[in-house]
Amino acid sequence: MKIEQASTLEPKLQDAVDELASMIAARYPGAAFRVSHHPDGAGTVLLDAIVDMDDTEPVNDLILERMEQLRLDEGVPILVIPLRTPERIARLREAMQAAWQSTVPAALP
Repeated sequence: MKIEQASTLEPKLQDAVDELASMIAARYPGAAFRVSHHPDGAGTVLLDAIVDMDDTEPVNDLILERMEQLRLDEGVPILVIPLRTPERIARLREAMQAAWQSTVPAALP
């Protein structure tokens, strides 16, 4: 499991990052992770989970309950953001472009 992390977190936050990333990696072994701080400066840690999937909703379904327990019950300010891989995004763009082009009428003479 690869976690890209620029800074050291307090132990409680690091434990939450490790736990949530492990839950995701167990189901999606190719997942990569990036940790950052929320730009609002309120101390929330963002855990980007980068997965090779068209629909990232199953990742949310997997961790949502535990993430909410951490946030609300245990006071750990963490938010998981599932993201597609750059390669998956490129393939989706290509498919959308092809679909759009197939609906455009041929140019008039």
